[in-house]
Amino acid sequence: MRSMFAIGVLMLYPVGSVVAEPSTLTLACSGTTVAGYEKPEPGSMSLIIDFSAGTVQGFCTPGLMDVPVRVRGINEVTVTFGGFGRVASSDWSILGSVDRVTGDLEATQHLTDSKTGKVYSTLVYSMKCSAEEVLSRRRRRC
Repeated sequence: MRSMFAIGVLMLYPVGSVVAEPSTLTLACSGTTVAGYEKPEPGSMSLIIDFSAGTVQGFCTPGLMDVPVRVRGINEVTVTFGGFGRVASSDWSILGSVDRVTGDLEATQHLTDSKTGKVYSTLVYSMKCSAEEVLSRRRRRC
């Protein structure tokens, strides 16, 4: 009788081990950025998605900002993110998404005058991302 109970309990557990999703995902992204109405320019960046903290980091302007933006939604296919802040008398905002299957990254960053709302600059990212194996050699510093 005990052996039948033990077999029943063992059948409730899957054979093999379950691999947990990492708490952070570091992506190497390359593609284009478009500033305003200019021609697309080649660009690359590292992006860090921290699932535990619910943040995305990597959109930066050297010397001004490298603030993590919030994950706004997540499922098996897409991570959406967005955030805003203030630097001196300017407001910035970032809104975008990463497709977890294809690696497609689409994001838009705006810099506006905090008093008038006038847009100083818009930067549109259109990139393809993949998991980054060696962070220390490829990471862009901001």
